[in-house]
Amino acid sequence: MSNEHPKSVEKRFLKWVVPYWKQIVKAMLCMTAMVGLSLLIPLFTKWVIDIAIPQENQKWLWIVFFGGIGAIGVFVLLSLIRDRYYIYTTRRILLDFRNRFFQHLLRLPMSRVTKRQTGEFASMTLNDVDAILTSGTYNVLHFFTDTLSTVIIIMIMFYFNWRLALISLMVVPLNGLTYVLFRQPLHDATLKNQEATASMLSYAQQTLSAIRLVKCFSAEKHHDRFFFRESKTYLFAGAKASVLQSIAGNISQFVVRIQPVAILCFGGMEVLADRLTIGELVAFSAYLEYLSAPVYRLLHFHLGVAAMQAVLQRLFQVLDLGAEQSEADHEKKKKLDYIAGKVQFQSVSFAYDDVNVLKDINLDVTPGSTVALVGPSGSGKTTLTNLIPRLYAPNAGSLLLDGHDLQTLELRFLRRQIGIVPQEPVLFDVSLKENIRYGRSAATDEEVYAAARAANIHDFILSLPDGYETRVGERGFKLSGGQKQRVAIAMAILKNPKILILDEATSSLDSQSESLIQEALENVMKQRTTFVIAHRLSTIQNADQIVVMDKGEIVEIGSHSDLLASGKLYSQLYHEQFKSFLDHHK
Repeated sequence: MSNEHPKSVEKRFLKWVVPYWKQIVKAMLCMTAMVGLSLLIPLFTKWVIDIAIPQENQKWLWIVFFGGIGAIGVFVLLSLIRDRYYIYTTRRILLDFRNRFFQHLLRLPMSRVTKRQTGEFASMTLNDVDAILTSGTYNVLHFFTDTLSTVIIIMIMFYFNWRLALISLMVVPLNGLTYVLFRQPLHDATLKNQEATASMLSYAQQTLSAIRLVKCFSAEKHHDRFFFRESKTYLFAGAKASVLQSIAGNISQFVVRIQPVAILCFGGMEVLADRLTIGELVAFSAYLEYLSAPVYRLLHFHLGVAAMQAVLQRLFQVLDLGAEQSEADHEKKKKLDYIAGKVQFQSVSFAYDDVNVLKDINLDVTPGSTVALVGPSGSGKTTLTNLIPRLYAPNAGSLLLDGHDLQTLELRFLRRQIGIVPQEPVLFDVSLKENIRYGRSAATDEEVYAAARAANIHDFILSLPDGYETRVGERGFKLSGGQKQRVAIAMAILKNPKILILDEATSSLDSQSESLIQEALENVMKQRTTFVIAHRLSTIQNADQIVVMDKGEIVEIGSHSDLLASGKLYSQLYHEQFKSFLDHHK
């Protein structure tokens, strides 16, 4: 939770409002005119009771009739115009804010992103931003007209009878107590409600994204229980906020409903004393009814703003997290005219939350060579390759590309030079063509087809009813593991990077597909610096260098034959993987 003062987040949010000041002014002018028209109705009532009926004057009745119809017609027209400005403007403001928030999420460092669940970010992007509209903007927009209405109505009431006006205003301080009593509890309850919403949606998203695993393990009841717990927390958090709003509202309504009873009694006395006409009493009662709504909204304006402040504090807490690289930094950083692909790790160390993952890594990789990274799980292989595209920054030491420190290079430029084929490819629910073109949107169809051929996925795609226009489903669920992997390889091929990172890129392939892809990868890897993370040692025997890692350190470097002959960790891993095969051939 941010410690920023609620008032400051309101001021910060105003920068999204200011560009639409013209539309807001137009909406307020319409509302101002509507206030004036609505206040004519009680006067029409007074004229009928005090003038038209006692004088039996039909002319006044027709004036009131047509005047009332005209006023109501213009009121409705202005209401439509106001709603157009209000609906368009508020949603444009939230659109701008939501887009800015989402853009910032995409630019957060990985270390920040991985500390929260993706479902929480999704909930903030959707629900928290919508809560600004429901809890704040409506109240803020009506603040001006409610204030205007209140002032005008009070002036009219004092004009009619100052004694009744004072009696009517006695309830205002009582209503004001609800603001004092409920503002902070409602702020806290709203914050907990948003957090509970994010937690529930995050759990649902995680569970549904792993539905295959859930079914295979028959774990439905397990997730039923956990989702019920999250849902219950969400339900009661929302209920508490709603109950607080209901209590505050009903207290106000109780106080407000006392007014008409008091006015009828004391107003009757004023009529008997000839200080008030019957028409004025009826009009005064109508104005009192008109007054209750804006006064109620004004007194509880701060409750709505308190809820909005709680939401804005959550959102600005994320917006205040530093991005990977600001636009100003982009302009300052270098872009190289030519990339050979030489990568050097110089005394590089890295830790996740004070847990050392890489320790004093020194490694020189010549341009166009292939480096295989092997070692037990958790030895730091993937983390080492994550430093190359600067998904994370070293805690110590430096990482160089062609002799230039990666931290001095413009981030977008650097990442354009790097292609990654992950162990578990993530595809988007768009066409196969769009997925392959993901890393290079300007590529022609022919270049897409050539990349698919190189990845041995072209013929399969053509066999589909919609060919390259086939949508792959969320995370590519319509494709097999091997097919997704080949699409991911085609994506990397099309990007044409100088540095290639293969994170167990053939792990999801059957034997036939693996041999085809292995051949394609060998062609693609030519003249590219390639890092291969491999668990199956049979796939990396031809690597130029094999780097053996253990507990975050490099313990061996050499060729397959040299490392096998050394009898150390690589030899042990190799013999463990091929133990049954070697035993069979003894």
